[in-house]
Amino acid sequence: MQEEMLTPKEAAAAIGVSDQTIYNWIAAGIFRGVVARGIVKPRYLISASEVERVKREGNYGPITGNKIAHYATA
Repeated sequence: MQEEMLTPKEAAAAIGVSDQTIYNWIAAGIFRGVVARGIVKPRYLISASEVERVKREGNYGPITGNKIAHYATA
């Protein structure tokens, strides 16, 4: 059975962030194994387990330069 794949909009809803944040995280390499489809405009798909991993690891802050500021949860 294949793993469920989510669109950036679905991933954003699952994590509780904006769609744009998901696109920023894709560009920054936060998500592993993202599938991009489409030649002119890529359509991204993210595995449900990868969305859960990012959600579980904690809160990601604003992008600073080429890095993502990660805030530890207390």
